[in-house]
Amino acid sequence: ALEFLDEALRLHPKDPHVLNNKGYTLMNMGNYSEAMEYIDKALDINPKIPNIWLSKGETLRGMNKNEEALELDPIFKNAIKAKEELLKR
Repeated sequence: ALEFLDEALRLHPKDPHVLNNKGYTLMNMGNYSEAMEYIDKALDINPKIPNIWLSKGETLRGMNKNEEALELDPIFKNAIKAKEELLKR
């Protein structure tokens, strides 16, 4: 999958959707820091795309930065669920 995303980025280096998809793929592979670089680039280009914020929140959760993830959108259901799970520990 990364090869196709790299090719898409070569053709469309400023496409926020492609940047986000690469970041999301990296996040799913456990490469959180590198994922955040792509996700943040996507947000710099267009901060109005909800899926990019979702990717950022999920990546922050993967990095155990749950409070920071909650600050992105405190009413986001998955973030609230994660907070509740943390409070149970």
